[in-house]
Parts: sequence; C-alpha cells; structure tokens
Amino acid sequence: MAIVKMSDPSSVGVWKRAMPFPKNRYTLRCTDEASETSSAGNLMIHRTWEICSPSPVQSVDGTKQLDIDGLKMEQYLPFRIFNDGELDEERTPKVINTLRDDLALLGFEEDSFDDENPPLIAKGKVVDAIVYGKKNASFMEPTPEERAKGQKIGKPIKGPDGKDVVVYQLQIETILGLSTAEVRPY
Repeated sequence: MAIVKMSDPSSVGVWKRAMPFPKNRYTLRCTDEASETSSAGNLMIHRTWEICSPSPVQSVDGTKQLDIDGLKMEQYLPFRIFNDGELDEERTPKVINTLRDDLALLGFEEDSFDDENPPLIAKGKVVDAIVYGKKNASFMEPTPEERAKGQKIGKPIKGPDGKDVVVYQLQIETILGLSTAEVRPY
C-alpha cells in the first residue's frame, strides 16, 4: 500500500463547489430538456448540460489541475412571464427574443415556432459555450424578528476560519453555437 500525500500538486483533483470555477469556452452536451412551470408561475424550458472535457483544466488559483469532465449544470429559459396571474406584455417579448436566438444557435431552421409551446430540440446536442462559476454567499434563515422587518435572508454563515461561506454554481454565460468537437458517448 502506498502513502498518499494530502496535498500533491501533481495530482488531478475534482472541482468542488467551494472553489472558483475557471471561466472559459467549454464543450457541453444537453442530457435532458423539458418544458416546466417555475415556482413563480412562469413557463420555462429547463435543460441539463454536462461538460465534455477529457483534459483537466488549471484551477483559478493555479495550484492544481481539475477534472471537470461530466460536471452538470442547469439552464432555465423562461418564455412566458406572469405578474399576478396576468401575462407580462413587456417582459414576455424580451424572453421570447432570447429564446429565438438560443434556438437558432442550436440549429433550429424553421421560420417560426409556437411561443406558448416552443420546440424542445437541445437534448443530445453538443455546443460550445462560455461557462463560469457564479459566486453565491450562504445565508442563515431570517429570524422571526428579521422577518418582521421584511428581511428575506438572515446573516451570512461563517466557516471555521471566520470567513463567510461562499459556493460557486456553474452557469452558462452564452452558447456560442453547435460544436464540432468529438465527445465521449453518453
């Protein structure tokens, strides 16, 4: 049995949510796509993407190589926005335009689509996209006193080192278009 050093700079580690994610262009594959209703009552397309990167990437701090192949992220594209049960006539056309642009990048070639039931064409597609780690601070639930004052979040959660706990959530900044990269099978 070999002795393994706890911090071996030559080893390849796995990205964890507590680490900043290296923003870059990545190849992604859509593994799932569905039309859903958000908790706010808006209609949206929900996609699950996975990073297809056979080579490790350099961590943001430059101290190690990270295996990111297979990391998953969620994408939510609203196409109907409602306020108090009524269609928001100002915001809905904007999200429809965003969806139209997104569909074109995924290879949708039709002249039009039903904006109440848009096509689900991403599953199985491979795209190039810019991905980053969105920084999210962790907060306690508000106390009854804080709620009474109208606060929706409580105080920041502190780690053992006394610093605020921060996690990173993978986000797609933009899809660049269909990829020509060879990716591993599902």
